Amino acid sequence: MKLYKFREVDTFSLSGLSNSVLWFSDLGKFNDPFEGSYVLDETVSDYVRKNLLSRVTPIPDSEVDVAQRDRMLKEAGVTDNDSQEELFFKMLKRDFEKAMIGTVHKSKAICMSRYDDNDDPLYENLMWSHYAGGLRGFCLVFDSEQLQQDFYDQELTIRPIEVEYQDRPVTLSLDSFARSRHILNDNPMTDTITDITKTIGTKSKAWKYEKEYRLLTLENGNGHSYSPKCLKELVIGEKMPKDQQKLVIDTAKSANPDVLIKLARLKKGTYQLEIVDY
Repeated sequence: MKLYKFREVDTFSLSGLSNSVLWFSDLGKFNDPFEGSYVLDETVSDYVRKNLLSRVTPIPDSEVDVAQRDRMLKEAGVTDNDSQEELFFKMLKRDFEKAMIGTVHKSKAICMSRYDDNDDPLYENLMWSHYAGGLRGFCLVFDSEQLQQDFYDQELTIRPIEVEYQDRPVTLSLDSFARSRHILNDNPMTDTITDITKTIGTKSKAWKYEKEYRLLTLENGNGHSYSPKCLKELVIGEKMPKDQQKLVIDTAKSANPDVLIKLARLKKGTYQLEIVDY
């Protein structure tokens, strides 16, 4: 499978090309305002409620700072007679959102596009318009298997995700989380991390043309190197000035002399693009 990375020509992209480095960005800096969206179903079954509460031993008032506890309850907005139970489940929700979801959402990712037989993003006008300066930039074409294996060989922990597109955000269940191996271990087959990761790997159908494929990591640092042999092709946009074309090609060749150079150009008499040998 091929993976594409569309770039504009700037110091940053040329440096990455020259040094064979890909940049993994923080999720909060992505251009989709709905990035990481999800719906949390806070419904907890009687079974889960009973089993969770049976594991909690109430502490007598004589052994706690009652005033401090009351302040905590008030700050949490808990005021009814079942205050301790309600606080417990509020804290369960908080832990799920901050400890579990929050940790996954701290991932860094590089967003690429995957080759598609029927609808190849390399020929998609919007990709060249939005990410490559309207054919004034370029596209890196990687061998997906080689690139990911190269990261693994460097002991870089990577989680690949093929983005799915749908009309509504992913729904996460507090009940399922409670049943998972992290809490009750009632349903150890529940993979909470995978479920949470879907919030990063699911986007609106409005983005479907991107055919996005993400590589996630929790490693420190944003720039991660790859072996130059992973880069198979460099596709130049035909509207890139000639002097920049030479600069980009020379830069790519300095890192990988065997990289193939191609040209993306307007197909005469149509609104389509064609990819030809440079």
